[in-house]
Amino acid sequence: MASGCSTLNKSLLVGASVGAGTGALIGNQSAGSKSNKSTMIGMVTGALISSAVSYFLHKGVEKRDAKVRRDTLFNLDRNDVSVPSGFGFSSAHGISAPKVESEWIPTRVEGKKLVEGHKIWLITDDVKWVPGLGKRKSK
Repeated sequence: MASGCSTLNKSLLVGASVGAGTGALIGNQSAGSKSNKSTMIGMVTGALISSAVSYFLHKGVEKRDAKVRRDTLFNLDRNDVSVPSGFGFSSAHGISAPKVESEWIPTRVEGKKLVEGHKIWLITDDVKWVPGLGKRKSK
């Protein structure tokens, strides 16, 4: 919860810190005479496990947020954004949604630079005026 609006580095740092503290506490309490060694093992184990959990949680949130942004952007017509409020035109025409495709660009080396693989979005068909979308209510 503490890393909800955070970068990946901050999420990992919070996760590792919480895990290390919890692991050290558990290791120390269950140690007996080998408390220093058990405390260190618990701290390292807790930090590793919590870092991994933080990584996957953060990536899941990023993926969900990207999907919401993409769905909102590419479905403006469904959300009645294609004709602004108060635009004042009274015909039965509207604006179509653009057609968009994605393309994966593989990882490559350009001189001394490493360019990681990434996805790009291409507008393949622009928006158009579309007749017959129905008369819109004036606000």
